Amino acid sequence: MSGIKDSFLPNQGFVIGVGTVGVKKVFRDHLVNLIIAILFILGFVFFELWDHYFPLAVRDWNKRKVSRIKVDSADFSFAVFGDHKGHEFVFEPLLRDIDHDGKIAFAIELGDLLRNGRRWFYRRLISQIQRNLAIPFLAVIGNHDLYNGSTNYREIFGPTYYSFRIGECYFIILDTSIPRSPFDKAQRQWLEDELRKSQASRVRFVFMHIPPFDPR
Repeated sequence: MSGIKDSFLPNQGFVIGVGTVGVKKVFRDHLVNLIIAILFILGFVFFELWDHYFPLAVRDWNKRKVSRIKVDSADFSFAVFGDHKGHEFVFEPLLRDIDHDGKIAFAIELGDLLRNGRRWFYRRLISQIQRNLAIPFLAVIGNHDLYNGSTNYREIFGPTYYSFRIGECYFIILDTSIPRSPFDKAQRQWLEDELRKSQASRVRFVFMHIPPFDPR
């Protein structure tokens, strides 16, 4: 009975002791969790700083890619697609299929290149294109490509609306990235000027992400 007496005090019930080893283990576990949390926070802060301030690898993408289009201006083919949002199991196989088709001279993406317009997603997009497609890739801006406006898109691809000519074909790319919002005055005037300039072309193509008038 002496063992019981050592752990029992009258009118106080049983006393449960916590040994030194147990205290050290609890302290060590809490310290490990604290270190992990601190490293996670530091990693997140570093990533955000890198994503916001580290220079992007490319500038004026669309203008540079248009200058690389080399075709027989009387007979050429190009690919048009959109809304893949950079999904690796959709976008990358599509790029490879286009790249393996020797008849396709260039590709035009109709917007929603990304899940959202953060710079990290743009970095990933450029890497996907460079790894899987050798022909010129031109981008139309979509609503998912915005993040604090169109700043990130413009930093990489250049103006959100632009035009170019190939032989008798005139290409006009518009910015309709904001749903249910009409063209602003500057873009409307630009479009009117472009339509006048394109009158001499036999074929005119106009590309945009969201139709200016929803027929539904």
